[in-house]
Amino acid sequence: MIRKSEVLNSASVFIEGLGFISNTAKVELPKIEFETFEAKSGVAVHNITTTVLKKMEAKFELNEVNKVYFEAISKRQKQKSTFWVKKNSNKNATDSQTTVTLKGSVDVFEFPSGDIGSEEKSVLSLNVDFFKYEKDGQTLVLIDVDNLVCEINGEDLWQSQRDFLVG
Repeated sequence: MIRKSEVLNSASVFIEGLGFISNTAKVELPKIEFETFEAKSGVAVHNITTTVLKKMEAKFELNEVNKVYFEAISKRQKQKSTFWVKKNSNKNATDSQTTVTLKGSVDVFEFPSGDIGSEEKSVLSLNVDFFKYEKDGQTLVLIDVDNLVCEINGEDLWQSQRDFLVG
């Protein structure tokens, strides 16, 4: 059988609760990127990998302006805004479902440009502190910065640091 690329059929964004579905034009999920350090020796330059996670950001292009967006923007410090992205894709005639849970603070909200006759598209950028990526019911990524959890494919990369810090 020839392996084909997965094709996205649909995506929905739920903001501040499962009761509100936002029409979305585009979603950029956070990158999982770790800090590295460059080491130089007498024969080569190579990278030293770490478990230090770089800042995670998500970006949503939304097809309207709704007061729920402002509810999300107003949550600061101890409260986190919550977003769920639900996607359905297809690969080799098999449906696949992905659910992404994001929590954090809204850093940027861009109002629509106001061009006559154009779609009302606003942009919301989220500084992500919690990121959970589930595919077909299996959790592949669970990052919770506040609780020092960084599980990727079932392995907690921060377990030893958490044990040392928490005791």
